[in-house]
Amino acid sequence: METLEGLATTFTDAGHRLPVLVECDTGMGRCGVQSADEAVALARQIDRTGGLAFGGLMTYPAAGKAAEAEAWLADAKQALAASGLACERISSGGTPDMWRSSDTSVVTEYRPGTYIYLDRYQVAKGVG
Repeated sequence: METLEGLATTFTDAGHRLPVLVECDTGMGRCGVQSADEAVALARQIDRTGGLAFGGLMTYPAAGKAAEAEAWLADAKQALAASGLACERISSGGTPDMWRSSDTSVVTEYRPGTYIYLDRYQVAKGVG
């Protein structure tokens, strides 16, 4: 909420709203909302804030837990739709699991980071 307040003081043009993603903790334990209900509540708050617009969901899933993250995100997307909020972007990280993603994923974009190195970590995870 503090971040939204800061963004709202800078982005005040309702005609050019800043898309803001809701970060979701899908099992990595870093940061983000903990449930689909929390994602909906934060998305609503974003959408009600003058120069901001709900832009979607994002996560950095735990390695090897892509299926669990997929289920979490699918539930959140469904909850958002039920509340009247479209979720057109779902962004995920995690280079090793990106290579195992399904064609039917709810994820619309990946933010791979270390894929460019294909280092020992990637080899240990079965890619590279």
